[in-house]
Amino acid sequence: NFPTGFPEGRIAWVAVHAYDLATGNELPIRDSFWKRSAVGVGNLTNREMIDPAFPGCNWALPAGSADPFSIQFKAVASLGNGCPTLDLPYATSLNLVTNERGLPIDETGKLVDAKNPRGLLQFKDVNGNGDLFDDAYLRDTRLKPMPNAGATMSIDRYAVEIPAGTVGPIAVSAAVYYQSVEAIVAGKFLGNMVDTNNNFELEPCVLGGLCDGRHPTTEPAVVEGSPPVPMVVRNWVIGVEGAAADSAPPRLATYPEAGARGVYTDAVVKVSFSEPVTGVDARTFTLVDAKGAAVPAAVDQIGAGTFGLFPHKIALTPGATYTAHLTAGIADTAGNRTADERTWSFTIAADPEHATGNTAVPAAFEIASQPVALTQPTTKRPAASAKGKHHAHRHL
Repeated sequence: NFPTGFPEGRIAWVAVHAYDLATGNELPIRDSFWKRSAVGVGNLTNREMIDPAFPGCNWALPAGSADPFSIQFKAVASLGNGCPTLDLPYATSLNLVTNERGLPIDETGKLVDAKNPRGLLQFKDVNGNGDLFDDAYLRDTRLKPMPNAGATMSIDRYAVEIPAGTVGPIAVSAAVYYQSVEAIVAGKFLGNMVDTNNNFELEPCVLGGLCDGRHPTTEPAVVEGSPPVPMVVRNWVIGVEGAAADSAPPRLATYPEAGARGVYTDAVVKVSFSEPVTGVDARTFTLVDAKGAAVPAAVDQIGAGTFGLFPHKIALTPGATYTAHLTAGIADTAGNRTADERTWSFTIAADPEHATGNTAVPAAFEIASQPVALTQPTTKRPAASAKGKHHAHRHL
């Protein structure tokens, strides 16, 4: 299943954001399931809040949790009282077959106890999908492996709310994030292993979560807690009627910065763009060592406007200098292409204890948040006459 492993601790969720590229403003998302509008869905929380998915249970989620209003893939255990629990030794299999006294029985109806220790417990297939395990939980929304039923999900509940006066174009970004240990589980079972400054709050300082001013120094990026790892990211662009044609090529920024020294050995080289683009892959975004030998690596989108280069070796050589290269011709959705190739070098720290840097993925298309911006002058788009509020539906 996805997510797999320790089921009561792992979580994945869908994030959806929309941005007016002309101003950088983030636009509200209307959720027809929760009947609410919010500026973005699927960030980490920045305060403690009650989980709306379990009304009446007073199930408090700490800061740094996945947005409880997002679509989540997870398993939730229960004591049998209709509410979640993390007291797993006492958790109840909700589909266990029992007798009139609530005691487990085998297939012959005989009690499974000290007198019948080899009797096999029986479980009900409550939802009739052939899987006995998912019915044991209070809730199990994990995706099944292909080609089984429940391996895919069709989502049609989000709409972008476009205020009057929006210039556009509007970039919509959808992502599936994964955490190996969600915040409430990390706090209960790991304590100060994740709350590194011992203030009893998880401050991830990524994906909109609570932050005390620190910045991440790890890959994947997080300050405290388990990192939200982007499993897949996709973009769409919505045009605004009456807007002037976009003739400016995408601008970009890089990490590590050109000439940087003391870079982390597990650095993920990143290139971030001012708008959605195509054409960034392992052929156009490459890395070589000081001798000019190619560093085998994978390239994937890791943010709305950011792509990461992941060396197969993971740890680069301490003290060594590497050169990243991005070819020209990276295109935005209007067909405008970058005219120049980008080449920049950086040096890995000889001693990991003295490595520095900010590994955070820039929010949306805010390339100014990167340490250095190798950019072309900005061409301001003329305002369009967006009248009233419109809803642009996008299937995910």
